[in-house]
Amino acid sequence: MKLTCMDRLPPNFDAFVSEIGAGFEGLYGPAARRQYEQVARVAMTKSLKQPGVNALALWAEDEVAGILLSTLRDYVGKIQLVHVLAPYLASDAARLLVEESVRTFQAGGVEGILYETVPFCKIDSRPIFAPLGFTCIPRHLMCAPLAAPELTDVGPLQSAACTRQDQPDIARVIVDCYKDHSDRALHHEVRTLPKALEFVEEVVNGTYGRSRPGYVRVIREAGQCVAAVLGCEVAPETGFVIQLVVAPSHQGRGLGTTLLRELASLYRGVGMARMALGVTQSNRARGLYERMGFEVLRNVDAFVWWRP
Repeated sequence: MKLTCMDRLPPNFDAFVSEIGAGFEGLYGPAARRQYEQVARVAMTKSLKQPGVNALALWAEDEVAGILLSTLRDYVGKIQLVHVLAPYLASDAARLLVEESVRTFQAGGVEGILYETVPFCKIDSRPIFAPLGFTCIPRHLMCAPLAAPELTDVGPLQSAACTRQDQPDIARVIVDCYKDHSDRALHHEVRTLPKALEFVEEVVNGTYGRSRPGYVRVIREAGQCVAAVLGCEVAPETGFVIQLVVAPSHQGRGLGTTLLRELASLYRGVGMARMALGVTQSNRARGLYERMGFEVLRNVDAFVWWRP
């Protein structure tokens, strides 16, 4: 097998589209697969041309056995996709791809490397990342039907659509919530106000998935944001909760429940059927999500490495 930089689609890219598309269908239904198959070629071609994007291909004779896509931003590397085709899963393909990506990032002096992706191939990531000094953070991808009773009990609206003036306040609440949070190591965008504000702006602008007016919602008291939910459309008929935060001084009052219900109501209004989110297994918010009707869709291991 031979590793190369990937600057164009591999000749057998259709095989990757088929397997990854099947993975999307397993998570979010047939419509998600159809959408992915329609946009995959254009989206990947565009990604390969973006600054800061690094792509690797592992060749097995005249076809590509596996690919890895990563990005570099603000001295933090993110491994966003690792996919090995089914005939090569028993090989060292995944390990070779990850080791090369990590070596390149570390040689470039990055501050940290993150891998938080739902894999669409059956690879055991722990034996790959652990020897490289990564910390494993077990997480759940959870999903709830928007018809769940716990998500339909919506009274008079307590939240409002985020305005541009709210965005710095949302960033402040995010940073405050993550000061001593167990997930701080996983989310570099929560560490400083500028990074948190940039993250909020990206959500509003659709970087993480389609964003309609109202998908970012806030609860204000005395004219100041004290809680917020940030959502997007992750797949056809599927809304996603990217972030849910309540200022530490206002926790325990049901504001998170209110925001989830009101975002769910908005999703129902545009034809969504389900709402998904990711949560660390040890996060106490998991109990809230379970009470709201969310169930584990997939267990996902995230991995983080920060330079000492």
